[in-house]
Amino acid sequence: MSVTVALSGCDLFKSEAEIKTEKIARLDRIWEEKSRKFREAQAKRNEAERKRDELKAQLDKEYSSVLDYIDTEEFTKRCNEAIEANEEADKAFGESCKAWDKLSPYLPQHEFDTRNY
Repeated sequence: MSVTVALSGCDLFKSEAEIKTEKIARLDRIWEEKSRKFREAQAKRNEAERKRDELKAQLDKEYSSVLDYIDTEEFTKRCNEAIEANEEADKAFGESCKAWDKLSPYLPQHEFDTRNY
């Protein structure tokens, strides 16, 4: 009796087709979740890079001759904003890469892939 109860969640009582169907469904759920996280990280990265590029373009436009403004407080403030935006973009890029690393093992495989899943 105790052996039967212990094995109730076991795959011994399921057909090969049921096991395969459940495995595919589980992999699909994992793929969707990891894809969603990657898309979110990618959107965050794109926004951070856009902000960084806008700040850089604004600095280049307003302070094209950097040596004239190098000691002003406003220039220093804007440079610090640009540096922070660059660091944020780098951080978002790292998060995007981590999300991709978690997603890539679940990429759909080629039909001739001989690995066992």
